[in-house]
Amino acid sequence: MSAVLDDVARELRPPLTAEAAVVEADRCLECGGLDAPAPCVADCPANVDVPGFVAAIAAGDPAAAARTIFAENVLGGTCARVCPVEVLCQRDCVLVHEGRAPIEIGALQRYATDWAYRNGVPLRTAARSNGKSVAVVGAGPAGLAAAGELAARGYAVTVYDEREEVGGLVRYAIAPYRMT
Repeated sequence: MSAVLDDVARELRPPLTAEAAVVEADRCLECGGLDAPAPCVADCPANVDVPGFVAAIAAGDPAAAARTIFAENVLGGTCARVCPVEVLCQRDCVLVHEGRAPIEIGALQRYATDWAYRNGVPLRTAARSNGKSVAVVGAGPAGLAAAGELAARGYAVTVYDEREEVGGLVRYAIAPYRMT
């Protein structure tokens, strides 16, 4: 029972303030490079440039951080809340090997994406219409991500789903306190 309460408490943790986000982001060593990606990038299923978005937050530019996230993952705001970062990107943070706490990647991603939503930063710049239309069946995360990618490439997209509200598992299977 204690583990369940710990999970709930962790999820109910308030988002980072702007100051706390900059301080946390400034801890990142921005490792990786031409020869090998940073461990956090190698472990990210969405292939997000973690050091890039973290560096943008450290520089006080959450809009650039959000654009970096959304360039690879149009559902970056959702993933910031539900991705198991402790077994993916944070697990291999080089700071852990120095006996320090890993960078709070999920919290920083949440900060950047929430900031973008509050401030009207577009998720993507849409290409000019190509005159083609596409129907996407299923309004869960995969369908919505596909629709976002297609719309960004100039397609007119219509999404169909059997349920009244979009979101699939995000809406119907994830505990409400985890998502807004």
